[in-house]
Amino acid sequence: MPSPVKMNAAGSNVSKEFFHLIKAIGEARSKQEEDRIVANEIATLKVKLNEPNISQHKMQELLIRSLYVELLGHDASFAHFHAVKMTNQTNNIKAKRLGYLACNLFLSEDNELMLLLINTIQKDLASPNILNVQSALHCVARLLTPEMLPALLPSLSSLLQHSHAAVRRKAVMAVHKVLDLKEREQERRAKLAQQKGSRASSVDEDFESEVMEGLREKMRRALCDSDPSVMAVSLHVIHRLAAKNVAAWRDLVSSLVSILKQIIDRKLPKDYEYHRVPAPWIQIKILSLLSTLAAGDQRASEEVYELLQEVMRRADAAGVNVAYAVIYECVRTIAALYPYPKLLDIAGCSISRFISAENNNLRYVGVTGLAAVVQVSPAYATQHQLVVVDCLEDSDDTLKRKTLDLLVKITNPVNVAVVVEKLLGHSRATVDAHLRANLIQKIIMLAERYSPDPRWFLETILCVLEVSGPSLPLASGGNAGARRCLSGGSTAGNLAAGLCYSTAYSLLQLVAEGPTDDEESDKAFREYAVNDMVALLERKKLVIPDVLMQVISWVLGEFGCYYHAGESVIDLLASCLERSYEDPTTQAWILTAILKLCVFYGRCASVSTVDAGSDPSKSSRPRGISCGLLHLLQKQQRQLVTPPEVQERCFRGLLLLQMVSWQVLREIFPFDASTEDVHVDRNLPFLNAFVEESVAAGGKRYVSRHQRVKEEGDRAVFAAPPKQPETVAPSLNFAPYAPPRAPSAAVVGAQARGAEGMSPSGMNGAAAVRGPEEAAEKEGGFQVHGPRRWGPTGYRSAASSVVSTTPGPSADPADSSSRASSSPQAAASVETAGRQPLASHQPRAMTARELTAAALFSGTAAAPVTRGTRSGGASFATSSLPRSPVSSSSSGGR
Repeated sequence: MPSPVKMNAAGSNVSKEFFHLIKAIGEARSKQEEDRIVANEIATLKVKLNEPNISQHKMQELLIRSLYVELLGHDASFAHFHAVKMTNQTNNIKAKRLGYLACNLFLSEDNELMLLLINTIQKDLASPNILNVQSALHCVARLLTPEMLPALLPSLSSLLQHSHAAVRRKAVMAVHKVLDLKEREQERRAKLAQQKGSRASSVDEDFESEVMEGLREKMRRALCDSDPSVMAVSLHVIHRLAAKNVAAWRDLVSSLVSILKQIIDRKLPKDYEYHRVPAPWIQIKILSLLSTLAAGDQRASEEVYELLQEVMRRADAAGVNVAYAVIYECVRTIAALYPYPKLLDIAGCSISRFISAENNNLRYVGVTGLAAVVQVSPAYATQHQLVVVDCLEDSDDTLKRKTLDLLVKITNPVNVAVVVEKLLGHSRATVDAHLRANLIQKIIMLAERYSPDPRWFLETILCVLEVSGPSLPLASGGNAGARRCLSGGSTAGNLAAGLCYSTAYSLLQLVAEGPTDDEESDKAFREYAVNDMVALLERKKLVIPDVLMQVISWVLGEFGCYYHAGESVIDLLASCLERSYEDPTTQAWILTAILKLCVFYGRCASVSTVDAGSDPSKSSRPRGISCGLLHLLQKQQRQLVTPPEVQERCFRGLLLLQMVSWQVLREIFPFDASTEDVHVDRNLPFLNAFVEESVAAGGKRYVSRHQRVKEEGDRAVFAAPPKQPETVAPSLNFAPYAPPRAPSAAVVGAQARGAEGMSPSGMNGAAAVRGPEEAAEKEGGFQVHGPRRWGPTGYRSAASSVVSTTPGPSADPADSSSRASSSPQAAASVETAGRQPLASHQPRAMTARELTAAALFSGTAAAPVTRGTRSGGASFATSSLPRSPVSSSSSGGR
């Protein structure tokens, strides 16, 4: 590479000052020295830009030097106005293009100088010189604002039919910017309308719909443009429009199929090939658009099936990275289309090659593609279960995260405990706060959707609160805001925190209301919850997250009497009161629980601090509180570091216990009354005597605000002069009614399928999940060994496996026992119907890795018979839920 000195000596147009500036900055030995050089240059530029009679060539160089200063991170706002002025050069195309370049780099959409550019851009868009038009379009695509849109939109619309392909391409790019502005403007109007409680203006909406309708028609023509570059750019605009209204663009499926067929047949120029793959990025965009337009629609999907096979075949033959990207997009498209077993098998073969590769990038692609395919048929995940387990233990964090996402998508009521255990393990091990928040969201979602029983849900949520508690932000509203969060509120801006607080509140509701309608079962569940939480407090001696401590305090305060060790739970809570917490209200929760328990044991049990023959109301110490607890509360009340709310609760709690009778204390701290309705008499009848006495003494009766406003309005009406009645001309509404829309068959079918496959969510619903997993629960563990495809005597046919597992009427006990005692060889001879049985041998024991894989993939549908199993490993067919509607044995779609 030639040195700068040689470049300058060779006759470069760079001036001597600019050359020395570049040289000095390149030779700077520190940031401070570079800043000093740039500061001197800024002072020089400010002086020279204000000199009169500067030549155009000199002004261009000064602008370039200003750009160089701004690229180094310094402010060059003194040159912004000169850049806008340079865009008005009519006789010098080079100067005009440099001015637009400087404006694109200097200015932003909210810059006040943008108003000075509107007239210049308008004139250049109508210029016969395509270089001026392209420069203006480039500026529009970069700096277009809502204020400029009404003035420039007609010109942009006309340029979509320009004779030059480069102009049409840039005009389509400008339309993409217009759509971006429209979306932001609609969001802004929706927020304003929501704040005002009204809706946006219908006149503006009608005008925008007419304008956008014209652009849509021109985008359709741009898709069929003779120049491939215009067609490629229009794909992005159409995809953005189609994502909002699929039905309006679904008729383009046949056109997109035709374009994609021409691309793979190499009808495009050689310039569009990359590593012998024809226009790979255009192929990817068309496939993505097809997955949007034909998703769930059988007729549209049938047009794409054959072409997808050909695209995958040709991309597979190329064997380069960009071809793998095309194959991956094909897999995603297949997963989005109406299910077709043959294509799903082809996608499964491609995923097998990706996920078994040594390259982690290809394995990542394979796991991502598998996550998309299992949404259609979970059976395709079973053959890769060992590889998935290996990916979970891989050192690549990105691959591990994507594998966890895959596990979430294959979760069902049978394997939810194993999957949640894996997610909890990774959330404890990770130091990435964002990953932990993501895992917490997934765990909560799975626990609420697939919880096998309330006790498992309780343990899981306690673990989630224990893991996520230290990373949860406090509510923005201070102490009251924190209470609102745990009372079912939300934390704005933090989805994981909102889920944790709302789930903690749901857990409190579950404990208070009970998971069933049986009182004995609810009592047993509360006893389990109390003892489990006490055991957690005893384990965690030092640090307990605030939200977890608040949940434990509330449960022990309401149902702590169920603890098997009795009053010792009070001492345990007292020890937690002296710990440090980030949220000062946590100590208030603990103190309230202690007071409730003291009242309960003071009236229901023999307490050492109260004499049996003495009057409880004249006791010298608070009833039910030991000396140690009394000193602790008094210490908390007197310490200056104690939050004021905690001090106030200590004072009032001790005062209540010393001065209030037991009958009133029972009403203040009732047992198991958290779900009872509190009846409030707003009229306060016990104050009637006091009110009448005050009125008799000359006081005024209270007048409500509504009545005062009404009286003032009546007085104003009577005082005002009478108004002349206004005549309003009758008007008719000539706007036609919108034609009725028939519901889409694909949408109705998708909703029906979703309703059938959706399991009850929430806690009570999750506890009521029933299915084949009941057998596993009755046996005390997970049923990971289902009917095996391969037995000691060879391959078992699919028909025999189905027959053997099909439920039916109960058989004769004697017949069942005789069949149970029959040898495997006899059973195999019946199943194979005359085939010569192979030599019998004992099945090998499953390794720990295989047991983990079997537990993770239990409950998924069995793999297709024609696909086989992974070489070198056993087949892990498990007891499963009802088979997916799509399988390799079927001959058609759903």
